[in-house]
Amino acid sequence: ALIALASMTLVSVAVREMFIPKIPVLAIELTVLDRKLHSVLMAVSEEVFFRGFLTSYLIARLTAALGVIVSGVVFGLYHLAVYAHIVGALLYAVLSGIILSWVAYHSGRLSPTILAHVINNLWAG
Repeated sequence: ALIALASMTLVSVAVREMFIPKIPVLAIELTVLDRKLHSVLMAVSEEVFFRGFLTSYLIARLTAALGVIVSGVVFGLYHLAVYAHIVGALLYAVLSGIILSWVAYHSGRLSPTILAHVINNLWAG
């Protein structure tokens, strides 16, 4: 069930990246609540995919340390779409990805990483 959920999350993100930039933007501003809800949903979906699926998958096939590091780097690369020219933000995404992967691995749970990611996204804007 977790693999199916993570796969659906990845597919939805890929579809969004393929089509959203091509859709003309309407002159509609998102409300603060809309932006906050988006931040929460993205944090949850990213954690389910990156920590729930990818980190577990990599750890099962590599060593735990290498799986955690590779997962964190992939998480950072995923954020290139948002932070392409901001090196500090990319480094933060890689480092936070590694830390969140380590926490998920050592706790055996996604709830701490989801909570941390939600707080980060809400704090960031």
